[in-house]
Amino acid sequence: MTLLDEALPEYDFRERHARSIAAPPERVDEAVRAVTIADMPLARLLFALRAAPAKLRRKATRFGEVDVPLLGLALDVAFGPLGDKPGDEVVIGMIGQPWKLAGGESRRFERSEEFTAFAEPGFVKAAMNFRFEPAGARAARSASSVRRLLA
Repeated sequence: MTLLDEALPEYDFRERHARSIAAPPERVDEAVRAVTIADMPLARLLFALRAAPAKLRRKATRFGEVDVPLLGLALDVAFGPLGDKPGDEVVIGMIGQPWKLAGGESRRFERSEEFTAFAEPGFVKAAMNFRFEPAGARAARSASSVRRLLA
């Protein structure tokens, strides 16, 4: 069982990706934690689009920051920590209404237990992980899961 499975054991949708990388799991983990939006042109465009409604309403947003590590920015802006085993797996999650143009409401949490217990209708809980496995077992995997909380 992964930390992602522990954080969100039941889900309505799951997406998985795997990538073999010729590097030890610890190095891949370091790279994932260091990558910035500036390093990913498509992500830079998507973050700029996501920030547009807030900018039009002249609300401060950090989505336009491109030179800070993406994982840290996600934790500062909308996500919370769900689990971390350096060199093995890191999991973050969010509770919110991302389908709304300006992002809707969100619920902050500091511990995975708060995330797991949240059950208020009208929100989604989404979690994603990065898993780092030695060569032969696939060097890096990521997955995301979404649980809808309907009225």
